[in-house]
Amino acid sequence: LYSRWLARCYAPARRADLAFFLSSRLRTFYDEERSAAHGGALVVFDDVVDHVLNLDAVLRAESGHLLVVGESGCGKSLLVRFVAWNLGLDLVEVRPTRAYTLAKFDDDLKDVMRRAGLENERLCLVVDEADAVSSAFLERMNALLASGEVPGLCSADETAKLLAAGRDLLQNDDADDAAVLAWFTARVKRNLHVVFTLDPGRDSLADRATASPALFNRCVTLWFGSWSRRAQAQVADALVRDADFGAMALG
Repeated sequence: LYSRWLARCYAPARRADLAFFLSSRLRTFYDEERSAAHGGALVVFDDVVDHVLNLDAVLRAESGHLLVVGESGCGKSLLVRFVAWNLGLDLVEVRPTRAYTLAKFDDDLKDVMRRAGLENERLCLVVDEADAVSSAFLERMNALLASGEVPGLCSADETAKLLAAGRDLLQNDDADDAAVLAWFTARVKRNLHVVFTLDPGRDSLADRATASPALFNRCVTLWFGSWSRRAQAQVADALVRDADFGAMALG
């Protein structure tokens, strides 16, 4: 295995050393982000180490976007949040519900692009269970991944304010609109990482691939799948390792 965790550059590392480091970072993550734990800590088994290494490698890269496929409950969303936190990325999560309208999504998308483009923030936008969102949501994300912008997202007034803010940051009042927009788009592409999580059990997965090609062309696909027998055995072993069965029997 290779990782940056234990060295300043990619270097070979033993799985046991990586698992120990990951366990330590996860404890800190749970302490700082208590809402992420959902009642219990994650057991670091072999698959977790592999998944985190892959997530880390993609989210470190410029324009590194992910399509994470796995059954509900396999830990994909938690590990994405952990890796984003570990890399210092601010997390923005989108969860499709009946109350979450396209207009609200547009507002959230404009805010994310403003933060990445004007405020130079490093962000991770997570679209959870993306197979459940409507095609209109994915059309916007398809455009964003393909070009770094979403045509028609901003009104004329909003675009004018964006251009003015860009000229102020560039300290160049004479910069033309195309130059400012190109600078803004480049910043968005550099600072924004998008992660889609999908459930492979939904029948719409193949349709999504056809309707939104950028989701698959511009994203690295990581397959979490379901729990393997080895993973189940490792988790069971970790959970019962310190159990005092003698005391339980006496009780």
